Amino acid sequence: MSDSTPRDQSKISDPAKEEFDRGCQFMENHDLAQAANAFHNALLDYKERRDDKGIANASDKLADVCLEKADYARALPHLDRAMAICEPANDDFSITALRKKYARAYDGMGEHTKALEVNLVLLETYKAFGDPGSAVRTLENMAKTYLAMHDREKAAEALRTAADIHLSFKHTRHAAEFEARAQELLKD
Repeated sequence: MSDSTPRDQSKISDPAKEEFDRGCQFMENHDLAQAANAFHNALLDYKERRDDKGIANASDKLADVCLEKADYARALPHLDRAMAICEPANDDFSITALRKKYARAYDGMGEHTKALEVNLVLLETYKAFGDPGSAVRTLENMAKTYLAMHDREKAAEALRTAADIHLSFKHTRHAAEFEARAQELLKD
């Protein structure tokens, strides 16, 4: 065979992918500083190559690092960058994952009204997807947000809605647990 045979693509080095993978390893080991550095390096390489998928993934991971460090405000530009790529691509799965992170960031920043707005969009998404489990988890998050806003009635309402979802699937034990939690919030 001649030397002009294409090399095996799996053996060709991709520095951005290698940095990204290193960042994931650092995240698993809770080495957030090293993870941020690796994801940042990967982002720069992806930007240079105009690789939108890589930019979105590296941005998402940088947001994860910020959220883990409770640096909520710093997570937002990374989420914005990823969302700007995912929305035009109609990548519903990624958009939903990013929205969950936005809600967490807004809650962490004390911007509870924004967090609730995002969670309401998530509830509609889960309804459209037929995903009651995620809807219940979102309602639990909303209850926590309402409590942070000192609105026990709305927190209880969110928990009762979660109970109703469980009841619709004949999960009476789970429904009773959510109802009890709602009742507990309304006690003086």
